[in-house]
Amino acid sequence: MKSFQLVLFVTLLTAIVVLSTARPAPSAPPPATAETLKQLEGEFMKAALEKGSRGYMSYYAEDAVELPNNSPSIHGKTNIAETMSFLDDKNNRLTWKPVGADISASGDLGYTYGTYEFESPGQDGAQTEYGKYTSIWKLQKDGSWKVVSTWGTPARCQNESETLPAPKHQTALAPIACINEGRETRAQSGTQLFLRRLPAVHRGLLLADLCSHLESMGYGQNHKVLAGHCES
Repeated sequence: MKSFQLVLFVTLLTAIVVLSTARPAPSAPPPATAETLKQLEGEFMKAALEKGSRGYMSYYAEDAVELPNNSPSIHGKTNIAETMSFLDDKNNRLTWKPVGADISASGDLGYTYGTYEFESPGQDGAQTEYGKYTSIWKLQKDGSWKVVSTWGTPARCQNESETLPAPKHQTALAPIACINEGRETRAQSGTQLFLRRLPAVHRGLLLADLCSHLESMGYGQNHKVLAGHCES
């Protein structure tokens, strides 16, 4: 009887061990898409509005590079954080809206672009600044996406911060229009500025995708703008 109980105990123990080790491995998360980055932008902005500079910087990679207008580039998350303390003042409100996004074929690098508004106190009451922005996102080792580079371009008027709809796909190559005193003027394509400001480490990864999609997006003239980068 004792022998039978011993055999039964060993059998049950073996079954438990086998079942515990035979559990299917957790499935890998689905690959990120352009919509993933747009959703992240929304979470990014919410964190900044609720937690100020701490929430804003939580979406930056440690080796991020900020490219402010008319100022030297700022390297490293710690150094960038020192310039964002204005977000801790509840009288200042920075909001933005992603207009377009894309991810590289390798699935570990992407970009977003859109418009932003910055409200702050002025001598005659609240004042609002408008502009456009571009952010480069990179997949981290822990599976999260972080901003590795970003820059904004102030607009002369609110309409200038709005991008025109792209012919087939939303794209950072779309021109912008500004309605000023009843006159509509079309600004030069931002393609050259986009490429010039893009850090070299990221430029090569994105150029291949940008070049291959130019014709399908209906921006054939940009082949001339990208001379030396794309084969027209």
